[in-house]
Amino acid sequence: MRNIFRNKHTLNFSRRNRFITVVVLLQLLILSCTSIKQIASNYAGQNWSEYAGDNTKSRYSSLRQVNKQNVGQLQIAWKYRSGDLSSKVKTTNECNPQIINGVVYASTPTLKLVALSGSTGKELWRFDPLPAKMLDELRVKEKLDILPGTGYWINRGVVYYENGKDKRIYYSAGIFLFAINATSGELISNFGENGKIDLRQGLGYSVSSKSLIGMKRDTSFKSNNSKI
Repeated sequence: MRNIFRNKHTLNFSRRNRFITVVVLLQLLILSCTSIKQIASNYAGQNWSEYAGDNTKSRYSSLRQVNKQNVGQLQIAWKYRSGDLSSKVKTTNECNPQIINGVVYASTPTLKLVALSGSTGKELWRFDPLPAKMLDELRVKEKLDILPGTGYWINRGVVYYENGKDKRIYYSAGIFLFAINATSGELISNFGENGKIDLRQGLGYSVSSKSLIGMKRDTSFKSNNSKI
């Protein structure tokens, strides 16, 4: 009788475990479907406002104008030439452009920031973060030889930030992080020191032997009166 009781008890316990397992799996499935739905709603549409399109880095657009039936009929609408092509210096461009309300924001191979009309490719404005005079000063005073767009001196895109009428572009070039007015292409003077921050400052140690590759991220932080 004792063995029979144990067997029945073990059988009931096993059935209860299986029931609990099934319930847990069903709950996980429901949560997973909900998460997938939430992620899908964040895919890029008219705007490509984050690195790789959206916060999931999917590189996917939910627009339906182009599909497998008509993709073979696409034609080049316009071309843009930055003027950075040089036979003397080999540069690389790793920028993932941002598209906001019909305007394309991107950095060129030599790290200049440009805004283009998405419909025509016309350059709306251009910002040069590292003019020749600044590069000469860094070379002479700090023994820092920056060749924009070569070696470690590259970036991988820009960050678009908007809060009401405040619309700006954050991006790095050389040793600096810049904040640019997205409408005019001018430095935002109340950010850092006249629109830029030296990324070597405030770290508490020397970075002379280290390198930094600027990559577009999706988070903006607020510190005192400056958003970074």
